[in-house]
Amino acid sequence: MARLSTQTLGLAAAGGVAIALGAIVLFFIVQGAGPGSPSRDRDDEDPPAPALVPGGLRGDDAPAAAGRAGVLQFMDRDDPERLQSELVYDTIEPTGVQRYAVGQPRAWIYQRDGSAVHVRADRGDFVMVGQQDRRPEAGVLAGGVLIRAYDPETIRELTGTIDPDTLAPALTARVDRLEFDFTVNEIATDDRLEITSAELDFAGTGVRALYSETRERIERLEIQRDGRLVYTPPTGAGDALASESPAPTPAPAPDRVAGGPSGEGAAPRPGEPATPFPAPSVPREQFYSVDVAGPVRIEQPGRRIDADRLELWARLVGNRLAPGAFGERAARVPTPSFTPQLPVLPMLSALAHATAQPVSTQDAIAERGESADFTHPITATWSGPLVLRPLGDRPRQLTNDDAAMRMTAAPGTLRFSDDELRVEGVCDELRYAATRRELVLISAVAEGVDVRAQEAGRIVTSRLEAGLSTGLARVPVAGELRGLGGTRLPEDAEAAISWREHADFTFDTENGNATGVLREAMFNGDVRATDGRAEIRGGFLRAQFESSERSDTALRRLVVRENAVATDGRGGSLRARELVDVAFDDPRSPDTREPFDPTNLLARGEVRVERGEQSLDADLLEAQLFRDDTGSVEIDQVFAQGDVRITGDDGVRGAAERLIARVPVQQAELIGDDAFVGVRDTRIEGGAIQLDGLARTVEIIGAGRFLRTPPETSEGAQEIEATWLGRMFFDDLAGLLEASGDVEARAELAGVSRDTIAADRVRVLLTPAEADRASGEGSAFDAGEGRGLRSFVATSETPGERVRVESRGYDAGRVRRILYLEGEQVEGDGVLDTLDVPGPGRLFIRDLQDADSGPGAGASGGIARGDALFDWDGGMTFDRGADTFDLRRRVRLTHRRAGDGEITDLECERLTGRLRDDDAEATGDDSAGRLREAIATGAVYLRSGGREVVADELFYDADTGNARAAAATGNRLTMFDGSAGTAVTAEGLTWDLTTGRIDLRRPGPITTPR
Repeated sequence: MARLSTQTLGLAAAGGVAIALGAIVLFFIVQGAGPGSPSRDRDDEDPPAPALVPGGLRGDDAPAAAGRAGVLQFMDRDDPERLQSELVYDTIEPTGVQRYAVGQPRAWIYQRDGSAVHVRADRGDFVMVGQQDRRPEAGVLAGGVLIRAYDPETIRELTGTIDPDTLAPALTARVDRLEFDFTVNEIATDDRLEITSAELDFAGTGVRALYSETRERIERLEIQRDGRLVYTPPTGAGDALASESPAPTPAPAPDRVAGGPSGEGAAPRPGEPATPFPAPSVPREQFYSVDVAGPVRIEQPGRRIDADRLELWARLVGNRLAPGAFGERAARVPTPSFTPQLPVLPMLSALAHATAQPVSTQDAIAERGESADFTHPITATWSGPLVLRPLGDRPRQLTNDDAAMRMTAAPGTLRFSDDELRVEGVCDELRYAATRRELVLISAVAEGVDVRAQEAGRIVTSRLEAGLSTGLARVPVAGELRGLGGTRLPEDAEAAISWREHADFTFDTENGNATGVLREAMFNGDVRATDGRAEIRGGFLRAQFESSERSDTALRRLVVRENAVATDGRGGSLRARELVDVAFDDPRSPDTREPFDPTNLLARGEVRVERGEQSLDADLLEAQLFRDDTGSVEIDQVFAQGDVRITGDDGVRGAAERLIARVPVQQAELIGDDAFVGVRDTRIEGGAIQLDGLARTVEIIGAGRFLRTPPETSEGAQEIEATWLGRMFFDDLAGLLEASGDVEARAELAGVSRDTIAADRVRVLLTPAEADRASGEGSAFDAGEGRGLRSFVATSETPGERVRVESRGYDAGRVRRILYLEGEQVEGDGVLDTLDVPGPGRLFIRDLQDADSGPGAGASGGIARGDALFDWDGGMTFDRGADTFDLRRRVRLTHRRAGDGEITDLECERLTGRLRDDDAEATGDDSAGRLREAIATGAVYLRSGGREVVADELFYDADTGNARAAAATGNRLTMFDGSAGTAVTAEGLTWDLTTGRIDLRRPGPITTPR
């Protein structure tokens, strides 16, 4: 969570280090206090004693001049030329065998590295053994015991007397009473010991330490209870955890001198140069563990960690922490400000601060209103015992480290908090590998690790791992990020991310420190991310981040794999078996509350998008996204490929190999050999279907097909099919439909009728779209659905070819009527219900109502009610409502009479007529559509049964077979009988074509051939 590692984890690590330093301080005192003598199991023969000094020891085992002040100097048994220590006292009195009461004892101990330790007390009770070299081997210091340690540099810079009261010590220890026994190298006190230095303040009650001179290590250190340690980092320290002390340069110790003290508690002035030290040996490697029983608390102002137990492990080289034990020194880097994230994934950037470091300058601190970490003292307190032990071999905790720490507590009671960052958490165990700077939070229960950031949310899991140097964090088990998003979400919504297997996070690093800037987050195993309403699920989720002007951690890419499912909380969903990949960019609007905008989406593998009744299926889906003025993410353009299938409201559906759509303008193109789009019972097919929802148009470039198949339960609805090879265009608002290139159309009412048309180009005008449809309601795909036909024009553009129109009527599954029309252009008027052929054409009518009983019955093409064939050169108009026709210029009619099957030929300049009686419906006559009557005018010629008539006008009744012909005023008709070879003229005639009877009106003479 936000900057947890340095300011909360760092607090734990630094506190643990401080306790370790306190243990080392005690070790330093123990190591320096010893006389360098072997234990009791050494050879009984004492080495030669040094020369006596005034006030020194006598050979009778009693101090010389008892009760008088004096100085005892002791040489290093391994180097008789080196002064190891000296004891200054005011009084000394024997109190028993080898026991002496010493008044105001002051002792100097000179270390081989050049450092020195000064010890003083009000009184002492010493055991001094040996014949000549009577060094204190056991005893008690009591009354204001004061121990001061001085570093080698301080000692080396002195040129005169060493005065402990004026010299600044590196460390000071105080205790009321201190016991020591150098025969077993042990010091102990039941009182409270206090140790202070520039960086350290320590206090503990009941201290006991054992030191092995042979092994040069502490064998055991115990602090019985009530420990308190305050660590104050040095000013300007780059990193408290990475600070290292270079090995001090050895300095010469004072020479042996003959003479008393040069001042109160002062060491003698050095004389001639000492014998040079031998070359240093290879430093000894030691391993130690520190076990602190609690309750244990580590705190800084506003920060605190509470646990039941603290354990430390350290590797020492030459009794010092190994270089780099707490990681490489790293310059601090600024901590990025927290930036909320995408509503689905706003917690990701919160984890960016899991390894954040404090700022490097006070100006930056002041600007952010925060205080730099480790500039305030770190306090560690504990109530139980502290035990330090040496380890024979490298412990597993130090397999890859030189220092490590573990804090533990009862389940759910290890607590840490940061008031300034408003972060708090609980776990059962906290581990820190100091050299690698790696953190682990552990719990035995599924949600025992619970870290909460008030501004960001919380992470709940059973194990959390983080590398402060590598910038890598990992949750190797199931977990959840909860309560994400802050105030950006509705009150009833809570953002969260959960996973069942593991999660990994990658942060930027700079100068060896993780900066807290999140670069990548990966979640595995049934991942679920939600903002409380919208949701993303999948087997794997990866989020990638980059810095931007608006955010240090801006989401740039989101990838979901393995059966990805995304829902928007508004009824919309996206599914993809393989992948969902979303790219993001900075917001286009500077005023938006969102930190970034999704710009591109890629989905692959059995993709399905749904919202209500609308759906899109494809193998591959790409979409360009944008955020609208309300903040909602919308689709700009879509590309879909591979078995694309579409369903929509009101039964809209479609399919294609590829789909290209521009959503805001409602434009789409479906491409593929099997592409189609339809609504309910209507379907349009084509290789490239272009849809424009705003303009409400459909266009197909290339071959296509239109099909309407009414449901079986529908009565009176026709099945309509149209095909073309060139282009089709439909404008819903204008009601315009155009098709070109070998257009063929069919309208069929099952078992009743079938109408077909074939033309090079067809143009149809329907009733314009209603106002609600024009505003965008409904669908442009339902071309002609419930729409009235206003007009149509079918034309032929191929020389020698004509438009062909055919209408067939059926009864009981048999053809009963055929109407065939052709012309270079055929026009229809839906309002007037007329058909027009403006140029030459042909009309054929075949009526098969009585085909079973007439001549030729049973034969294919049998005729029962008569056939009529019309040809003309001028034009034709057919009124479908009245069943009347008007043919012009060079009209030719061939009629086969219904009764006898005889042929009647009629020619004229104009022919009008009708196909049924006006009262046909009233009489129940179902023979509508056959020729009933015709009126011919202008150069009329009639031929039937070998007779011919030439007249100016003629009325022909096809039902009765009667013809009435007349001549114009002042003119006479002519009738010619071919069988008799006679001709006659008259003003008019009536001809019964069935019986052959002719009645002439005012006939002229009959003319016969010569």
